[in-house]
Amino acid sequence: NSVGKCNDGSGTHGFSYNGTTYTTLNVPGATNTYAYGIDGDNIVGHYYDGIDGYGFLYDGMTYTTLDVTGATNTYAYGIDGSNIVGYYSDSSGVHGFSYNGTTYTTLNVPGATNTYAHGIDGDNIVGHYYDGSGVHGFLATIPEPGTLSLLAVGGLTLLRRKQRA
Repeated sequence: NSVGKCNDGSGTHGFSYNGTTYTTLNVPGATNTYAYGIDGDNIVGHYYDGIDGYGFLYDGMTYTTLDVTGATNTYAYGIDGSNIVGYYSDSSGVHGFSYNGTTYTTLNVPGATNTYAHGIDGDNIVGHYYDGSGVHGFLATIPEPGTLSLLAVGGLTLLRRKQRA
């Protein structure tokens, strides 16, 4: 199975493809929907409501909004089981995040001006970041719940955020 986005005269739509059939994904009320990650029947991506951007989780029946507290925009990019990764922007820049269904954990590479998490597989998170010397990739591992270590760079700053009620 795969996911993506397509454009037509009415806007941008997410889609899923199971090898035979394309299914259009449109978050209700969204002006544009983008699908980026899939695991089983669960799809993640982001959508715009005409003003702001939000992440979403779609389980085949229901769209759930993903919105990091204090973020101006949230983008969900990868999913593995109940773990979702992506990035969000706020007044201090762009930050990666992981979300376990209850808690958002901020991922900031030390010295980076912006950090983006794009994929997750088991305990591994991949993404990229910007610093004064350019763009770099990273691989972070989750050795135990709530703890991350950055393999490629040697450190990762974490902040926990409670889910909005």
